[in-house]
Amino acid sequence: MSDAVDVSSSSATPAAGGDRRSNGCALLRLTGEIDLTGCQKLDAVLRESAGRLVLDVSEVDVFSGAAIGLLIAHAERLARLGGRLLVVAGTDAVRRNLWLAHAGDVLDVYDSVADALRAIEAGAPTGPNPDRVDDGVRRLPLHRGETFRLRRQLRTLPTVARAIGVLQERYSIGDDTAAFDVLRTSSQRYNLRLNRVAAAVLAAPAPRRPSGESWFPGRRHLPAPELPFVPDEVARAGNRSAVLDAVVAEMARRSGTGLADLQVPDVRDGQLRLERHRGLSQELVELVDTADYAGTAPAQALHRRERVAVDVTDDPAFDGSLVRAMLLAGGIRMLRSLPLLGPADRVAGVVTTHHAERVESPDPSLSDVLARMAAQTGAWLDWHQRTVVLDALEEVHRSARQR
Repeated sequence: MSDAVDVSSSSATPAAGGDRRSNGCALLRLTGEIDLTGCQKLDAVLRESAGRLVLDVSEVDVFSGAAIGLLIAHAERLARLGGRLLVVAGTDAVRRNLWLAHAGDVLDVYDSVADALRAIEAGAPTGPNPDRVDDGVRRLPLHRGETFRLRRQLRTLPTVARAIGVLQERYSIGDDTAAFDVLRTSSQRYNLRLNRVAAAVLAAPAPRRPSGESWFPGRRHLPAPELPFVPDEVARAGNRSAVLDAVVAEMARRSGTGLADLQVPDVRDGQLRLERHRGLSQELVELVDTADYAGTAPAQALHRRERVAVDVTDDPAFDGSLVRAMLLAGGIRMLRSLPLLGPADRVAGVVTTHHAERVESPDPSLSDVLARMAAQTGAWLDWHQRTVVLDALEEVHRSARQR
């Protein structure tokens, strides 16, 4: 958000004569430009909201992809808190920006503040008809898989935008594109997702001297821990995706099921997010990536730091949730979650196997094998974070210093 942008807020009532104490919501109006670096200001403003928020962007001149991603991230955050984010596009130009990003498939978008307030009063779950014509172009509905991938991609944009702002300030990089290229180069060289590099930039302590030769002077490089069920060349190369694919496949095989998922805590909010899976339908993939699913067996395994098994049909964690019905419709009766523990019992992730029938506890020998695999995977992920990710940050530091 550039310096020219104005942010104004007020309270609003969904209908004339409505009770603000029960039906009221916050109204936030933005004008000007919302660019990559300005997303940090918008993020701070949105984080103050915890209920129902109508965001009027009708007078926004520049609406970057990072800003759209930020809105989606906060829409999901508010939904977890029982709130709601409604976006008022207003003009053809703004609607077209949202249309080009397919943001209307994952955001509640309305033509006017009045329409948004009426939707709150009526409890409408979605915005305008997705098939309506904008600027003479008919928007075609996305397939479920495309919408899911879009949601995940846009959810990472706020992290990338904040990291770009940090690099620009820390290394006096005047151009957004140049700072983005620094992240992208490191991402490609070390086979890491862009948002993972960006998250590491935000989480790591700043270099003692930005002009210095190294971000982490004197750091030792340790060899990768052994993973007997993963090809040596894959483990040693630090290919995180390939390693986790092998972990999920082997866990599923040894557990006697073809269905499994692996989730890792999001560095931004600690919520479990789907990282890899095996054998899941598109509907189950989308379900696993929700907070409602993660709050069941995976969350219990995460917090208890021990193996957890739940029967979907009667476990209280599923009460009042659509997750139970969706899992049962997908043929899933039981979930067995196992935390991936690194040194000092740090949880690096959670593997969950899906079973069509209720299964008793595995025999002690299989339990020992699975526990050993989880510990080995946790140790490898800890090594990866302390070695490959830090190497990627060193690349960021070197590249940024040369800008």
